[in-house]
Amino acid sequence: MKKYIAIWIVWIGSVSMAYAQKKDMFNPSDLKIDWKLITNNYNGKDQYSFSLSFTNTSKKTILPASGWTIYYNANRDLAEKSLDGVFESFRYHGDLFYLNPTANFKGLKPGETLIVKGIGDAWAFNISDAPSGYYWIWNQDDKKTYAITKITASAPDQIDQFKIKPNQTNDQVTPEMIFDQNAAIQEIPEPQLPKIFPTPKSASYPSGYLKITAPIQIHAENGFSNEARYLMEELKYLTGKAGEQADASSASIRLKTDPTLPAEGYKLRVHANGIELSASHAAGMFYAMQSLKNLLPLSAWKTPAETMDIPFAEIMDEPRFAYRGLHIDVARNFQTKEQVKRMLNWMAMYKLNKMHFHFSEDDAWRIEIPELPELTSVGVIRGHTLDSKEHMPAAYGSGGDVNNIQSSYYTRNDYIEILKHAKSLHIEVIPEIETPGHARAAIKAMDARYNRLMKEGKPDEAKKYLLSDANDKSVYLSAQNFRDNIMCIALPSVYTFLETAIDALINMHKEAGMPLQTIHMGGDEVPQGVWEKSPLAQELLKQLPKDKFKQTSDLWIYYWEKVHAILKSRNLYVSGWEEIGMRESKADGNRVMMVNPEFANNNFHTYVWTTVIG
Repeated sequence: MKKYIAIWIVWIGSVSMAYAQKKDMFNPSDLKIDWKLITNNYNGKDQYSFSLSFTNTSKKTILPASGWTIYYNANRDLAEKSLDGVFESFRYHGDLFYLNPTANFKGLKPGETLIVKGIGDAWAFNISDAPSGYYWIWNQDDKKTYAITKITASAPDQIDQFKIKPNQTNDQVTPEMIFDQNAAIQEIPEPQLPKIFPTPKSASYPSGYLKITAPIQIHAENGFSNEARYLMEELKYLTGKAGEQADASSASIRLKTDPTLPAEGYKLRVHANGIELSASHAAGMFYAMQSLKNLLPLSAWKTPAETMDIPFAEIMDEPRFAYRGLHIDVARNFQTKEQVKRMLNWMAMYKLNKMHFHFSEDDAWRIEIPELPELTSVGVIRGHTLDSKEHMPAAYGSGGDVNNIQSSYYTRNDYIEILKHAKSLHIEVIPEIETPGHARAAIKAMDARYNRLMKEGKPDEAKKYLLSDANDKSVYLSAQNFRDNIMCIALPSVYTFLETAIDALINMHKEAGMPLQTIHMGGDEVPQGVWEKSPLAQELLKQLPKDKFKQTSDLWIYYWEKVHAILKSRNLYVSGWEEIGMRESKADGNRVMMVNPEFANNNFHTYVWTTVIG
């Protein structure tokens, strides 16, 4: 018996040594990967063919035949898992894939290149559809990851191979095509450029110029002192000297009150005796100043000029649309606080007034909620994981190391700072809490909270904010390829969670001086099959009035009635994607989504999205 034990120990030792030697023999940084689109419309189907070339760039090492896995992110699925029988690639979930060698792979010698072909589902619009964020692990039990940074993506040999259908008018481009197009561009002479953007309601430009010299004298009538300070600082950027307060008789620029103008309307006059900006409200005056900045010489934006000639102008303007917005998704792809503030500055130049702040998603929850720390200690960190118990998986090319820019969030103070900056630019920030779908980051964060508190022997506290039903056996697949990203709307704790998050946002907005009017509550892309096999959901359905709640999908109405009540009790109205105003019905025996008349008069604000390209 001792003899067999000794042999077993020797065998284990030899295997471990061989494995360690593989790791020592090859450094993943010596691997180069190139993805190339071969053609769309492969075999006349909605598929595309591509190649992956693997090059061992080292001179001494050998890429081993087994014992490793490469993970990567991609937004297109694979029609076949096999890559020429040498590798196999699978979608794990979301946009995370992994690639393994098969028994047919014999390793890669120094300097050797191996090219394999694969078939992708649908089509690749451009080389931007190439996989990204490749990283290497030595076996499934290892936690250490190695980034593969020698990555390239190549266009097909012929531009026509981008075509989705043979008779398609090709709308794809290559860098070479763009270069050739740009080479033919001629600059528009400055006098022919639009003087103000967006185009004002009415504008005339009499001949002549007003010459002004810094420091520019500014006089503001009552109510426009904040706007005057803003203009002084803007002039400092353009002239090198800040503007100065002056009395009405000596001022070059006068900010005047005109109660006949609409709230966001303004008049702007530039004439021989000076500049007059008129408005009834601060927002209108702010937009007048943006138009004035448009009239300043383009050269001043590059190099400050103390003396400038401003063309005479007679402008009367007001916006055509009350909602002039920009949707920014910082959940999938984080942007720093400084970058968000820069974006707000650009929005102000174009007189936009709403920033839809998409901070929560399947992949991250970006705003600190002190009462729920796991949202930003678990739900925002990205790195290698297959169970999402400690953090979120790699996504959108973030890689396997948790120390990456996408593992970032906005502290409570960061968000308040963003709000204050937006307010100074007359931009309303509308935060979005994605519910009940697109909620995987929040769900996994609250799972982690539950597990922590259960270990501490606090079951009641653990269940307080839980978003998932552990006994739910429902089968579904979201548009982003998740099977666990939908909140269990039968859980009372879901609504406790929402109230806590909503109240935290309300308080931050109050502190910033920008009281909330609405919160965008998501509501899009909840797939068929959800809640069908959730014991909690089915029990709830039995308890609801049968004349209104006949099938599982009717729980959608239950959820939005609850959300509406939560927001209404806080003097907020409901905003969401277009699905929030719809319900499931049947037409010719087929499932269709129909407008829900019950919500038509409940101040539901729906954002239409399915009519856009993509």
